[in-house]
Amino acid sequence: MRSRGLRSAVWSVVAVLAAGWGAAPHSWAATSLGRITARAGILIDRDTGAVIWQRNPDLPLPPASTTKVLTALVALRTAPLDRPVRVSARASQAQPSKVYLQPGWRLRVRDLLYAILLSSANDAAEALAEALAGSSGRFAQRMNEAAMELGARNSFFVNPHGLPAEGHVATARDLAVIFDAALRHPVFREVVSTKAARIQPVWGARRAIPLRNHNRLLGRYRVPVVGKTGWTMAAKKCFVGAALPPSGGDLLVALLGSTDLWGDLRKLLDYGLAKDRTPESPVQMAQAEEFSMPERAAAAGDSEEEESAAPAPPASGPFAVQ
Repeated sequence: MRSRGLRSAVWSVVAVLAAGWGAAPHSWAATSLGRITARAGILIDRDTGAVIWQRNPDLPLPPASTTKVLTALVALRTAPLDRPVRVSARASQAQPSKVYLQPGWRLRVRDLLYAILLSSANDAAEALAEALAGSSGRFAQRMNEAAMELGARNSFFVNPHGLPAEGHVATARDLAVIFDAALRHPVFREVVSTKAARIQPVWGARRAIPLRNHNRLLGRYRVPVVGKTGWTMAAKKCFVGAALPPSGGDLLVALLGSTDLWGDLRKLLDYGLAKDRTPESPVQMAQAEEFSMPERAAAAGDSEEEESAAPAPPASGPFAVQ
């Protein structure tokens, strides 16, 4: 009886190993990582384009506010940073998260980019899109053209902010490719590396608007981690970004549909920075571009705030027209 039980146990182990041998390479990574809750994701060695880990990397899913990375990239490619933008009534009515811009206010493109990438301001994204293309729909066309140019061909964007809309989807692989291209722009890198800032409308309000970065790993992980968060009920928690070790070996990471975003990210980055990992297949990245833009000093501060909702605007104070 003991011998029969031992044989049964051995065959159980063999069956488990055989299942592992027949699985995709990233299944072994997932086993060593522990449980990753994201529905889709990818981890890429930025230097070589090699995939370190992936799950459903080409599955189109709602990307929530990770959309704003492409919004910022299109704006940086097409608009002077000091160009003033007038906020329309439509833009001011965008749903949270937002910084409660008021109709008629004017803000520089640079400041709107800070609002979009730090505080995930949907009203700022809408205002920027209207100013640069006449409407958010026409701006979305530019976004799709830029995505195709970068090789992000399995995603489609309907608006500049990522609020739920029929047909508005992105894949983890495409988001990583888009973020890689955006990170080559020094102003984008500067903004996503900023923990907190204050922006000042050039007309309409005398007081500055405080902004806080939603990236909880910024300054709180063993290497610098920059990125853009996203959340809606349909999309769950999302992130696209990069780990930037001072010694080199940058990692690109994108997660969609996570229920434990920061836990997932820490596990993946720990694994990606380990020396005993095995890459999968290369990902084609966009060619580097040369930019020359003025720099902006980052303001001090920190934030652990989730993106799910912004605080209600005060009846008077920093957001009131004066």
